[in-house]
Amino acid sequence: MKNVVLQLLKPEDYDRVAALIESDSTLRNEFGIRENAAPSGSKIKVDFQSWCATHEAKMFSITRGSEITGIMTLSRINLVQQSGRLGFWLGSHYRRQGLGSRAFKNMLGIARTMGLYQFSGSVEPSNQASIKLWEKFGASAQQSPEGNMEYRLVLEKELAPSLARKSKS
Repeated sequence: MKNVVLQLLKPEDYDRVAALIESDSTLRNEFGIRENAAPSGSKIKVDFQSWCATHEAKMFSITRGSEITGIMTLSRINLVQQSGRLGFWLGSHYRRQGLGSRAFKNMLGIARTMGLYQFSGSVEPSNQASIKLWEKFGASAQQSPEGNMEYRLVLEKELAPSLARKSKS
């Protein structure tokens, strides 16, 4: 099985992300994008860069081999509080293959090198795969007033270096 790699989005990635969205009717439906209305690479670039600026975020492609399989974000980065918010999506053809788990683990390693040890994320109750993923990594959950599950994960600073070494998988 090919490694899962997280890379900051590069200029040439936006067209590849657009192609992934255009070819994936399940993903388009989840994003509320009408049939034949998938955004272009240039539109995705503008939207992603705007979102990152607004949310103090870094956006990464989740790749396996040469394929972009999804996107992972580290947002609301707060170096003083050593915290950030994690979010991700995978194309429907790449789900249930362990890619999300490996990407999540890799992101925790990247974030640790930035000095971040506290993470949060919001998951819709119907997204059982994401719920299981957060729980697999030891996150605690609380239901928000809106009905989503709000997860919180705190890494032990002493354990974090071993996590970073293992995140190469």
